[in-house]
Amino acid sequence: MKKKQIQWFLAVLILMLNGCQTSSPQPSPTSSIKPTLILPTKTVTPTQQLLFTPTITVTQTPSLRLTTTPTSTSTPKPGPNIDLVLMKAGVIYRYNLQTMLSKRLDLSSSDILEVTISPDMKFIAFTDANGLHISERPFTQLISSIPTVGNAWGLVFSNDNHLAYVDQEGLKIYNLQNEAVTLLKSHFRDSLDETNNYYYSPGDWSPDSQWLWINISGFEWSSKILSNVITGVDKHYTACYWYIDWLQDSRAFVASVIYSGYEVCGEDGGVNVVTVSGNDLSEEQVFSERGEGVLDHESRYTAWDPLGEKILFVQTSINNESKDRLLLLDYATKQIQELDKSEDEIMTPKWSEDGDKVYYIIQTVEESQLVRLDLRTSEKQVISHLVKDVRIMVVISQDDWLLLSIHFSRKPDSLLIINAASGEQIDLSNVTPFTDIEQFIGITPGQ
Repeated sequence: MKKKQIQWFLAVLILMLNGCQTSSPQPSPTSSIKPTLILPTKTVTPTQQLLFTPTITVTQTPSLRLTTTPTSTSTPKPGPNIDLVLMKAGVIYRYNLQTMLSKRLDLSSSDILEVTISPDMKFIAFTDANGLHISERPFTQLISSIPTVGNAWGLVFSNDNHLAYVDQEGLKIYNLQNEAVTLLKSHFRDSLDETNNYYYSPGDWSPDSQWLWINISGFEWSSKILSNVITGVDKHYTACYWYIDWLQDSRAFVASVIYSGYEVCGEDGGVNVVTVSGNDLSEEQVFSERGEGVLDHESRYTAWDPLGEKILFVQTSINNESKDRLLLLDYATKQIQELDKSEDEIMTPKWSEDGDKVYYIIQTVEESQLVRLDLRTSEKQVISHLVKDVRIMVVISQDDWLLLSIHFSRKPDSLLIINAASGEQIDLSNVTPFTDIEQFIGITPGQ
């Protein structure tokens, strides 16, 4: 019987780490966020009435053929020509998987506190004791330092290279093209009663760089805003929207709506799709947990396929009384296909770049099983038997190299690279600087 705990901070961290989509969206033409374009905030009242209550047809996949690949050795071997960028002990390192050589990036004379990398892998932004700084590939020197009010944190790049961040004044956006800083949201502080205070922090951007998710944190409460940074239009959401994944053209996003956690903000969990047309947003529920036992199940890990036609997600049991199910929803027909079912926990499913395969973890009491499911043949293969508490972070390339974190809690203890085709492993657990990682930053082309 599996044991599960609802850990919201874990969900947020997974989003940030693997917020990267399986198929990285292409940057849209550069647009500028100018202070004069940020209009006084208008509020769009959330739509309470869903567009329809879908009739869900559930079909089962023909019997899966299960094969097992023997566990490969952990001896490091040359991999793809890419660099893993990470932070350890306040220093940024770059490690090439082909040469198996690491390089320290000497960008700061003091400990680096937080780092992020742009989606085009061209810029790194980081904070240290002296402020907020930006470096351009090959990351040998700084190109700009941004004045902040106190410390800065929560760094998130858009596809067109605007940087959202927070300092003591509020949530701001820095335009790398014209070096302008826009104050998007000011924190609220009540000098008489600090329980009335609330603060903003940035979440993920839409692929077209126009919409930004914003988290609001107050005293024993939280919520979210989806803000159009060009027009100033805001749409308010409860804190129950998780695992948000945008279509590459930004026409819609899918989210897991989870009502069983601390927020307790409703009774109708499931999978919702929000379509975007200009400043107008409309919402529909495409999968409902009603009738399944609202407090018995949750829908997690929602993700569009590379073509934007199907939604992959896990219906997980939160009371240990039923099986986890890996489900595939056809968005046009609203039909559900059950891809797998397990007495153990199904976690972190990821699409292959061609959309023909799905990779996921089955977490047993003793180990993490890395599984590949071929959607064309229904063949299910256990690629590797790994130590407990492993998560898939990202599918690296068309060759289906997978990056996994080992013993993940608030941060990975180490990283593991696996070739899904051959089962070959590159175990970095004993390779400097992959012990005691503070932050995995991202992946860049090999240099």
